[in-house]
Amino acid sequence: MKRIVLLLLSFALALGTATAQTTGKPAPTKHPFLWRIEGKGVKVQSFLFGTMHLGDDRLLAIPPVVEKARDHADALYCELALDQMAKHQLKLTKLMLLPKGQKLSKILPEDVAGMLDKKLKTLGASLKKFDHFKIWAVPMLLAQLEASKLGMLKSLDSKLYMDAKRDDKEVGGLENIDEQMKAISSGTREEQIARMRESLAHIAKLEAKGENALMKMLEIYLMGDEVKLMNYIEEVMGDNDELNDKFMKPLLDDRNERMANRIAGMLTSNPTKKYFFAVGALHFVGATGITTLMRKKGYRITRITPPAASWEDLIKMRTELTELRKEVRRLKKELEAAKKK
Repeated sequence: MKRIVLLLLSFALALGTATAQTTGKPAPTKHPFLWRIEGKGVKVQSFLFGTMHLGDDRLLAIPPVVEKARDHADALYCELALDQMAKHQLKLTKLMLLPKGQKLSKILPEDVAGMLDKKLKTLGASLKKFDHFKIWAVPMLLAQLEASKLGMLKSLDSKLYMDAKRDDKEVGGLENIDEQMKAISSGTREEQIARMRESLAHIAKLEAKGENALMKMLEIYLMGDEVKLMNYIEEVMGDNDELNDKFMKPLLDDRNERMANRIAGMLTSNPTKKYFFAVGALHFVGATGITTLMRKKGYRITRITPPAASWEDLIKMRTELTELRKEVRRLKKELEAAKKK
């Protein structure tokens, strides 16, 4: 059991060495999620870069504009201090494992257990092998098993971080492991089960069409389209707005605010230091994203090489569409309730 846990944790920490191989040398994306930070007393330019926590030749083919920004920087910060992760393995193991005597297969409803076991068997595992893990840990480990199968273990974040450390740049994390695990493990047992049901149903729907969830996310990321990224996340989340809000607030909104505050604090404390902040792309987009929060603080945040339509161009349209979807769902519920009377 200990050997399995340590192996899975190494997946989850994205510190592996294998990467997905493609035929020939892939061209870098033309539209990286890269923003320039200026204004509010900052003496030099710093940068925000949205990553994807996977390793793939197309991801690791870093665009020249990103390389230039990274090389320009004196310091590079990711979500976590990735060179410190190995020492947290024991703590993570304890956090992710159920109390003695409890089993995941006994906690999950029959339909969710069946979907999970079916998915795990496609990855060479089974629910029995995951029986000692807490509910919230399973989706994270499942994604990393999928990444392992596709050969995507050395993440873009890890490459950027270790390259910066090799070049004697200052490195660090915008969060600590306790903060991140608290966000990932948030929600009641019932809410975590409901989220797992939604996620597994979405994965099954894609696979029925011959598609892969991670590969679809990768394709959208490489387009550099903020709106398409947000649309896909809404598709994955499903129609339960109340549950989604409870899930997204600690996982994204609260963390975005914390990271934006810490970025602003660094810029204020060291106005002549050039920073490169690399975190998951989803943290930067949308009305509660880090870019929006930094603008509200008075910084000039400029997307570099965006697609034809950036988030700034379409934020009003997206807000209106989101509200319209919610209204349609509300009306559907009212109609269904009326039919039952």
